[in-house]
Amino acid sequence: MTKQFVLALGLLATTFAEAQPIKAVQLDLARQIETVEFVKEFSRRVAAAGYNTIFFYIEDRIRTETYPWISPEESYTVTQVKEMVDEAISYGLDVIPVLSPFGHVDRFLRHHEMMKYAEIKDGTRGRFSDQPSMFCPEDPAVQAWVEKYITEVAALFPGENFHFGFDEMDDLGFCPRCRELKREVGLAGLHLRGIEWAHRLARKLGKRMWIWTDFFSFFPEDFAKLPRDVIVCVGSYCPDMDRNGIRNNFGGRERCDLAAFAHDLGLEVVTIPWYNVENIRAIRDYSAKNSVEGQLFTQWELYDEFHGWHFPRVLAVAELWGRETSVVNDTWINAGVKAAFPSADARLRGAVAAVLAEENFWFDPPVYSDCADRSYPRAKILAWRTLLDILRAAPSHPGVGEVPVHPLSEEGLLDDLATRVEMSILCAEARNMGGRLVFPDRTAAETHVVKRLVADGERRWNELVARRLAQWKAWRPGPLTQEIKSLHASYGEFARAIGAVPDQAQQTEWLLETEVLMTDVYGIPYWKVEGRFGDEWRELASGAWKPRVGDDPHLVKKHVLSLDEPPSTLRIVHHGYGAGFLNHVSMRNRSRRIVPVRVLATHGNVRDVECLTSDDYRPARFGDPDCTAAMLDPELAKQEASVELQMGNAKFVK
Repeated sequence: MTKQFVLALGLLATTFAEAQPIKAVQLDLARQIETVEFVKEFSRRVAAAGYNTIFFYIEDRIRTETYPWISPEESYTVTQVKEMVDEAISYGLDVIPVLSPFGHVDRFLRHHEMMKYAEIKDGTRGRFSDQPSMFCPEDPAVQAWVEKYITEVAALFPGENFHFGFDEMDDLGFCPRCRELKREVGLAGLHLRGIEWAHRLARKLGKRMWIWTDFFSFFPEDFAKLPRDVIVCVGSYCPDMDRNGIRNNFGGRERCDLAAFAHDLGLEVVTIPWYNVENIRAIRDYSAKNSVEGQLFTQWELYDEFHGWHFPRVLAVAELWGRETSVVNDTWINAGVKAAFPSADARLRGAVAAVLAEENFWFDPPVYSDCADRSYPRAKILAWRTLLDILRAAPSHPGVGEVPVHPLSEEGLLDDLATRVEMSILCAEARNMGGRLVFPDRTAAETHVVKRLVADGERRWNELVARRLAQWKAWRPGPLTQEIKSLHASYGEFARAIGAVPDQAQQTEWLLETEVLMTDVYGIPYWKVEGRFGDEWRELASGAWKPRVGDDPHLVKKHVLSLDEPPSTLRIVHHGYGAGFLNHVSMRNRSRRIVPVRVLATHGNVRDVECLTSDDYRPARFGDPDCTAAMLDPELAKQEASVELQMGNAKFVK
């Protein structure tokens, strides 16, 4: 059978699939490059599972004449891309590239030849960072370069569709040219101008434009201004997604039913779940009751992950989408696990399904300075260890020193899952142990036990990192990412910090505890605590303090300080995106605890400050809760709200 005939069959199948609901999966090749053989095998497996579309998320991974600066080991050649695309087409998949023309270009901007195109440069700070991640969309030189590069990339994908991204354009409107234009058309106008430019390019290339829609949550009325042939991808990554509509990931979490709104305007809609099981199920049900063209299961690979961690979910999602009615049980998860591990027994499949349903298996390397801020329930860690024992005992689990040849084989998937679960367990246990030592009332016996257990944990951690490096060498073509390189050092730094903790706290060791409440975990509150020592104010602690998604919204942020005497007054300062809520603040050493006894002064938008003199859950509010307003006008995010508190001895709690 000739290659041309196989491609013709693939294109015929793709044409037939266009009449069916879109069942798409995304392969993230930007965060970590994969081998050509891996991409081919991934395409074959997802097509066999029932997907009819695959998205290659690429950013700067394709080396062309226009973009020659990326190294060969970090990129694909034109020939390699054609090979991967042709293979996917031969399986009946529509292959769609995802390449944003202006946003998510931080990898391009690593090269000094590209920095002249950045939206922020020369130390300018954007909304959230001073690290450039956008091209200026209004610069003619940028537009000329982007058009050349996208034209080269588009020629490698024979299908009619091209995804232009347009998500997370956080620094839009900061360069002098865009800042001036924003005064005239607003942030919404700037965003729409970029989309219109890309739409003209898509039409010129004979492509149909796709976009993400998260930025429209700040100005949903601009949906009405989109060209009607644009396909919009609407979704949420939140586990609390429900059938009443999709909440924004930012901007105050407003419920805005963008899918229904877009459909009423005549736009075609594709919904986009993520890896969270409850999110996948909820968006499936939401999609079933709305008129959508299909769904796109997005995988966003972190820099220290392999695709094997997500692959059983990919197969499970295909099972879920193949069912006509809502699924309230876990049969679809079990079916996906069985497809990934066909030779596994019921016990192993059950363990893998439990791992997939658990949201917290991510690398959370412990840091002594914040390990007491979040703890893991002991019952959960014990359950994780039971799952790990089942994974390790499976016949298909590779032996010591062995790394499976292919990461998507049963052995490869199991090796990836087991390694990740054990690293997560070590991180959780380290946080729980280290967190106890920040308290000034610790005992010498307790300190000795923790130091011994942390030393044992470091030894095992180093063995697992060596395993990770061996997996990388066997499965990945590119150089090690900084995140993988730093894995080894992370636990070691924590262990050294624990080793330096005195057996018993000295009188000069003080613990600052700031109790914050985060009603919108997707906001960005910046806090600063200053202390007054005589006539001098000194910063004691600062940062963006908030719980993680899914954690308790009440967070006690702890900081260990070395002070001869505590401050007489504390000043709490807040600014950022969305309001910040503060329940209480206190300081203690091994023999004394001081708390606010009187409000001395306030500045800016502060409410209910009298609550701070009571050690309960009644919060004082700092700033404006309207994240959207601050997003549209970043100057609002710089406005500070503060309170000065006279400190005195606690009356009832020693």
